[in-house]
Amino acid sequence: MKKSIKKWVSFLSVGAIALSTVFNSPTGEVYKVEKAKAAVTIPADTNDVITPENPALFRDLSSEEMIKEMGAGWNLGNTFDGHTGLTPSETAWQPVTTTKETIKQVHDMGFNTVRIPVTWGNMINEDFSVRETWMNRVQDVVDYCIEQDMYVILNMHHDGAEAMYWFNLKLEGEELEQVWTKFRGLWTTIAERFKNYDEHLIFESMNEVQGGRWDQEEAGTQFGVNINTANQIFVDTIRSTGSNNSKRWLSIPPWGTRIAVTLNADKYGFRMPTDTLEEPRLMLAVHDYAPVNKCLNGTSREDNDITLTDVIECYESNFIGLNEQYVSNGIPVILGEYGAVDKDNTPKRELYCEAVNILAKKHKIVGVYWDDGGVDNNAFALVDREKHALREGYEGLSYALMRGFFTSTDINAVTAGTQLVPITGFNTEESVMIHCNDSVEVTVSGVQPANHNDVILWKTENPYVATVYNGMIRGRSVGETVVTAYTQNGQVAKQINVTVKEQEGTTCDNITVGVDESDVKVYMGYGTFLNASVGTADCQASLRYYSEDESVAVVSCMGKVTGVKQGSTNIVIVSSTGFTKTIPVTVEAAPWDYTKFRLALHIYYNDTEHEFFDDVMSTDIITVDGPGEYYLKFDCATDLTSRAKEAGINTINNAGAIYLKDVDVDEGKISKSILKSGNISYQKILINGVDIAVADAEKAFPLVKSNHIIDTNNPINSWGDYAIVEDEVNVSNNQITYKEVAEPTVIEIYFTVSDMYYDNGILFPSADGGKPSESEPTLSPTLKPTASPEATVAPTNAVSPAPVESPKADVTPAPETSVTPLEKGMVISDDTSKAQYKITNLSETKKTVSYVKPNAKKAAVSVPATVKIQGETFKVTEIAKKAFYKDKKIKKVTIGKNITKIGDKAFYGCKSLKKVTIKSKKISKVGKKAFGDTSKKLKFLMPKSKQKKYKKLIG
Repeated sequence: MKKSIKKWVSFLSVGAIALSTVFNSPTGEVYKVEKAKAAVTIPADTNDVITPENPALFRDLSSEEMIKEMGAGWNLGNTFDGHTGLTPSETAWQPVTTTKETIKQVHDMGFNTVRIPVTWGNMINEDFSVRETWMNRVQDVVDYCIEQDMYVILNMHHDGAEAMYWFNLKLEGEELEQVWTKFRGLWTTIAERFKNYDEHLIFESMNEVQGGRWDQEEAGTQFGVNINTANQIFVDTIRSTGSNNSKRWLSIPPWGTRIAVTLNADKYGFRMPTDTLEEPRLMLAVHDYAPVNKCLNGTSREDNDITLTDVIECYESNFIGLNEQYVSNGIPVILGEYGAVDKDNTPKRELYCEAVNILAKKHKIVGVYWDDGGVDNNAFALVDREKHALREGYEGLSYALMRGFFTSTDINAVTAGTQLVPITGFNTEESVMIHCNDSVEVTVSGVQPANHNDVILWKTENPYVATVYNGMIRGRSVGETVVTAYTQNGQVAKQINVTVKEQEGTTCDNITVGVDESDVKVYMGYGTFLNASVGTADCQASLRYYSEDESVAVVSCMGKVTGVKQGSTNIVIVSSTGFTKTIPVTVEAAPWDYTKFRLALHIYYNDTEHEFFDDVMSTDIITVDGPGEYYLKFDCATDLTSRAKEAGINTINNAGAIYLKDVDVDEGKISKSILKSGNISYQKILINGVDIAVADAEKAFPLVKSNHIIDTNNPINSWGDYAIVEDEVNVSNNQITYKEVAEPTVIEIYFTVSDMYYDNGILFPSADGGKPSESEPTLSPTLKPTASPEATVAPTNAVSPAPVESPKADVTPAPETSVTPLEKGMVISDDTSKAQYKITNLSETKKTVSYVKPNAKKAAVSVPATVKIQGETFKVTEIAKKAFYKDKKIKKVTIGKNITKIGDKAFYGCKSLKKVTIKSKKISKVGKKAFGDTSKKLKFLMPKSKQKKYKKLIG
């Protein structure tokens, strides 16, 4: 499901994989480090990675067994599916990099299936290989899930979301044949990479493909036939890659993943593909957010009122039909997305989720809740990905989801605002013994009180030794660990000591690896496959891996070793029969040039006229090697892509943004820019040679985003805070045109880079996806420069480069003061009125605050344009949520000229409010019910040029 088109910054992991150790330079140049036994090369794409022939043990589970084990599901939404113009990024639509800790939290909340939507888009090369940095990062997160024995649904997501993207099934003839060739090629690449995974990995062919419009009748046209063809190509392609893919379960969506299309197959022509297996292993994938006006689109009070009748009417008959037509015929059904957005209607959302899960479980359908990571209104987030925890205040929603799945509640007994009746006590075994690759189900008895509506969940201390879900413990490696059964609210917990013995019925006294055991070297932030396998073909043993020192190197469940910091450690490979092999690993720093980076000019088209929504990069690329003046140019004659030309694009009109970005980050060569901080100011901008006035040539914008990536968002964008004079452009529906040039084809930008401060190394995500440490890393590698690019061997001693121009604060210590240091997010009073403000930005070039609440209730209040806090001037750019909530005294308010956003219910219930004077011309968002339940006599005075827009925003 497409939840956002907002442009965020890119954040790509850069761990690379190959049979030899690999690394790349931040400048895009390729280095080869000659070693005694092998040359180090860079795997630019998946062609450079050889998938070993060492399939994991694969359990042949029936459709009913799969449904039972998959349990309750959760979507890692708006993450790997997020993209700008089909250039995907893990943090394009939400800001958090996925970690092993987050996935463990999802498991421990009661979920056992994770759907990972992935947009492949511009990461696909012409030969249908995939950029290695992108594939590697996707694989990292798949491995986090597999380590917990969770099921993973991996798909192709937004590539076919709109007709203008490459997976366009409206094409005909030779053009459609090219689509089939690319589709087949992409899935061959994905399947080859993951072919050795066990039954926990499921591939899904596509997502909600509907040709750019939601007219269900389209499913009965040639478009629907083409979807059937695509699904058949998908199945045939996966099966042809062999290994465990020859028997893997595959997920098949219909047109738009609509349930109605599958239940009316004769009308719409939907057909499940054929399978080469005697007993097909195909699943049906559907989505539903019904009723749509209440679960998705509506914002009014009436649209918040989700009732039990709504759920039963929308889902029960459909689920009955799906069970009769598919589940009962051996085809599991995955409700791959469902949910209701947050509209300040938590009890109703809880009712919805509990009722849907009850019906799904009753009819043997696997429900997978959509979580988009968003925390604003109209978002779905359940998990706080930054804190690796259940989102604060959403305990009731989590209880409802699990209660619906794990209990046998009568659907007719579900009500909104159900109060938890917690379990106060229960009994279970104190210890269990199990063999590797066997399972044992732990029973629970004596649950008190009898009338509880609580749930017992399960977690393991060490998934390397044993995993657990819903009381089923599975032995994974010889050793001991602790499994905990606990009530969902944490009131009662019981620990079970688990001992795992060697696997029975097979022997294995040999382990082979596909690398030189005496000379395994990796670079910090990068990795290599050990390519380990059991010694004989008839051995039915499995392999597990662990690192003796995870502060130096970590290893995944599939044997991928990633360097963390300089040093040496051992990777131990253990067979399920108890045989071990130890591989010494050395982690070295790589040679880097920290004094330059590359920039290009990007145009992000948001062109509804030509249905073209893509990001196009200039062929003009410059190298910034220090503070100074620079120049970049975008020329439609040379820079437009073939796709842009085919769509009819011939100007730079209708862009959502024109901005500068780090080329090596954008190309996926590195994950973060080498510059820690810096400023950019725009001196001159020419459109077809015409000078477009710069608002303030001295104004400095941050060059580096908070996630350490150069991605300016300016000089021109459709959402504000840009460099040009506002009167130079027209902005409509996030599309920009130029008043002085009707058909602009060339833009030239002259800019100055200043205050550059280079980091002491590139901060990469840790091997498990965690955030880098600012101090000595353990699982957070900090790559320190060790040599110039010309070096052929990395020196042993790392030396941090001197900054080109350090920020003043780093040179001159701040004077001693008793004043509380200001911090972003701090709520503090201003120096004069003593009203309360929240600090939203503390950068040297942009200090902003949000107005939280007045010092005292008054009849007349002015929200100023600027305020002084501890002697420093801050722009007041927002009015916070509920700033004047139910203030019965306020009669008139003046809103200052710098306000860009008014929060939810900011003036809600201000019954005496009669007059609002708006001086700002920059307001882009007015929150839900900001002026709700106010006087009917309320009048607004606002700039004439903004009346139409503001009336629409205020509602």
